[in-house]
Amino acid sequence: MSDHDLIYIIRKQRLPKSKVKVIDSRSMKHFNQDAFLADLMTTPWNTAFIFDDIDDVWGHWSKLFNVIVEKHAPCIKKRVRSNQLPWINVEIKKSMRLRNKLYKKYRRHPTKDVWEHYRTQRNIVTKLKRVAIKRFCADSASDASTPNSFSKNLKPLLPFAGRDVSQDDIHLIDDGKVITEPSHFLNSLFLPQSWTGPP
Repeated sequence: MSDHDLIYIIRKQRLPKSKVKVIDSRSMKHFNQDAFLADLMTTPWNTAFIFDDIDDVWGHWSKLFNVIVEKHAPCIKKRVRSNQLPWINVEIKKSMRLRNKLYKKYRRHPTKDVWEHYRTQRNIVTKLKRVAIKRFCADSASDASTPNSFSKNLKPLLPFAGRDVSQDDIHLIDDGKVITEPSHFLNSLFLPQSWTGPP
């Protein structure tokens, strides 16, 4: 056994999941085309032309337009996944939303009846996902003309395959502190302190 200090690292088996992206989107849930067009027709667009500077004209016109758009199609925050699984269809998404809704209801009112509703819907989602994955695998196998295309089709099923995990998501920790410059940290471990770089 050497009397030198041991140099070691700890590698976690699972990489962090890719972060959910939050985007700005327009909600068309209550959009009424006739009401939208009516507001466009009654808006005094000519008031924008009282300005001499073209930037002021555009600023006033765009403000009038954005007020109407915000009224009929308000801007909302939406969470989107960067690596959507190919077998998740509309039916599964709808069932998952209902499952999540029931779970939130249970968190607010933790009763046995609400839990049973949630558990039933959770099992439905699990069954739908299993059937969809099985169908996806069968279709991928039958449609694959080469081994390469087959592996490409099944890549989303493999652990972390195609996962959008950037280098920024992998961290080195030394004495409880996150290392922001991994190269400098590793050099300090393996290179002599007097080394200043390549000649």
